[in-house]
Amino acid sequence: MKLKKRFSQYLIPVISGLLLYASLPDKLNAATFFLSASNRDLIGQIQTLKVQKSETFFDIARRYDLGFNEITAANPNVDPWLPEAGSRIIIPTLFILPIERRGIVVNIAEMRLYYFHDSRHGKVVTTFPVGIGQEGFATPLGTFKIKEKIAKPSWTAPESIISAYAAKGITVPKVMPPGPDNPLGDFAILLNKPGYLLHGTNTPYSVGMRVSHGCLRLYPEDIQELVKLAPRGTKISIINQPVKLGRDNNKALYIEAHQLLTEHENRNHNLLSMAADLAQLYQTQLSPKDWDKVKLATSKPLGIPVIITQENHSFP
Repeated sequence: MKLKKRFSQYLIPVISGLLLYASLPDKLNAATFFLSASNRDLIGQIQTLKVQKSETFFDIARRYDLGFNEITAANPNVDPWLPEAGSRIIIPTLFILPIERRGIVVNIAEMRLYYFHDSRHGKVVTTFPVGIGQEGFATPLGTFKIKEKIAKPSWTAPESIISAYAAKGITVPKVMPPGPDNPLGDFAILLNKPGYLLHGTNTPYSVGMRVSHGCLRLYPEDIQELVKLAPRGTKISIINQPVKLGRDNNKALYIEAHQLLTEHENRNHNLLSMAADLAQLYQTQLSPKDWDKVKLATSKPLGIPVIITQENHSFP
């Protein structure tokens, strides 16, 4: 299915992102980007892809290190299970960085992890998609630290999971040894909050979904890299930021909006009001025309950075 005309306004940042970022030597590998001295707020670039026969959004998401939520949100009028072969879809690999930029930052609203660290090339950020806790077992917000890193972990099933499966007539072993059936995958990072981990998975398609009992799931290749990069004691901030504002190197202002998680929905504090709060926080003055773009982006949150204005407003 072709991209719908009513979403054509989102192709403005697609094109400008391609022109801007394709010329910048800011990428170290598939997931790591330089952080420039000018404190640029955007990393990556939007891409498009022609769907091949028999491809699903699961296949495409993993190839581009995206979560299932990200690619489905960016392409709301395309069947994720049977996308039409030959049709073009958006690959949403342009991101506005979250407000918090120290250590590991997990924004559950977008189901994405950012790790801000030093490399021999300078300050960089490495980013991965994650799966988060399902409704009723929400991933906790707050500040934590890496307590331990484990290769080939055993999985001890919590009572909540044992009871839930028992109600369905399924017996879950109390302890599962390492192996292909282990839901933690090959690597796990223990937080200093008992019972919560960042870990791999034996079901990669669950990355970008709300399926866990509070833990954070990464693709097997991503958790392996994160275990190598992040030392014990690294700060982990788990935040909920559905709306982000940021600017590129040319001072153009962008907004990125994500659907509110069910337990955080509030009639008196919607995405538009969050955007207004951010604009006030950053002392940014927007014209009525600019606010029309903000309203559109927050009314149909595609998780894609959308340009608001190219003028240099008062934005720190």
